[in-house]
Amino acid sequence: MPYEIEYRLRHRSGEYRWVLGKAQPVRDEDGRITRWYGSCTDTHEQVRIREELAASQDRLEAAVKERTQELSELYRKTPVALLSTDGEGRIVTVSERWLSFMRYDHAEEVLGRSVTEFMTPECIAEHEGAYSERMAETKVLYDLPYTVIKRDGERAEVLVSAHSSLGAAGQVDRVMASVVDVTERKAAEAARDEAEHALRQSQKLETIGQLTGGVAHDFNNLLMAVRSSLELLRKPATVLRGCETFGMQFRVLDLLISLGKRCARACPTRTKAMLTVRTPLPAVPRRSATTCCSRSTPPARPSST
Repeated sequence: MPYEIEYRLRHRSGEYRWVLGKAQPVRDEDGRITRWYGSCTDTHEQVRIREELAASQDRLEAAVKERTQELSELYRKTPVALLSTDGEGRIVTVSERWLSFMRYDHAEEVLGRSVTEFMTPECIAEHEGAYSERMAETKVLYDLPYTVIKRDGERAEVLVSAHSSLGAAGQVDRVMASVVDVTERKAAEAARDEAEHALRQSQKLETIGQLTGGVAHDFNNLLMAVRSSLELLRKPATVLRGCETFGMQFRVLDLLISLGKRCARACPTRTKAMLTVRTPLPAVPRRSATTCCSRSTPPARPSST
């Protein structure tokens, strides 16, 4: 039975070198080995190269293992919320920042769970619909808006950027995603929009107030002119106060003057109310018909400011 073996032989130089020994036995009629034919081939260089390759392979594997551990540690310790899912959407890895953000203590609590378990129903529809189609087409998506649900039920607004790798059949095989919390930014933007809306409303009210003030000022000027005209008419009519013929006309004139004075006194109050907008216009009490005919108490009529 032939054999083949590697061993070391001492060279004439005194160096031990690797050789490959091969031998073939010769048997007699009874099957007994009577002699051997063999050869020894110097394979020292081949063995040396092989050993160097094996050592290099060991070093490479050690470096890859060390690098993999380093990247895994970097993935876990990174200050960015990261997660990876398989082709079925199940979580396979998460960073500690993601766990902290979602209020979980250990990765085992979320590994293997579907990523949709942490989304609102509205986001699930978008995720399984338009987002998945775009991911399959472009492989990379940036700043997709999501609303996620934390462990304690709190909702958070986030932006998700993701990169996918495809399998042999062209389907999504792995997805790596980063999550950025924008809840505070959204709240600040909403507060800013509300403040801008309030400012615009204030500007509108200010414009209305200025217009109202101008109208009230013009009305007051007209009212003063009417009062002055009535006062001029009253002076010559004073001598006819006791005359029955002009008594009724004099009472009507006196009534109009009283109304003018009341309107003049009410005008500043009404103007102030219109300018402040929030303050309702003060109501002017109405007098009875009997009172309106009395000279001593002129009737009250609301001024049209």
